[in-house]
Amino acid sequence: MKIPAGTTYYIGSPAKPIPKQISDAIGTVLGKIPEIVEAHLPMVYIKRQIDPTAQVLVVVLEENRRFSNTARRTEYDQNSIN
Repeated sequence: MKIPAGTTYYIGSPAKPIPKQISDAIGTVLGKIPEIVEAHLPMVYIKRQIDPTAQVLVVVLEENRRFSNTARRTEYDQNSIN
């Protein structure tokens, strides 16, 4: 997703977080990938992009790591998050 410069967006804590079982499963999967140093599940609103508001996964990678390589590694574990 490309967000144009100057776009107003809102990020905050979810009023109704996804079930703990699911967030724990996501943490388990992402915890197996050493390049991922942080992961968060905030609520995000961006007009015409993420509208209505949704809880999204934000992943922080180690410096100088390529997202495409890490994303491929997470594809294999997606089925364990249900």
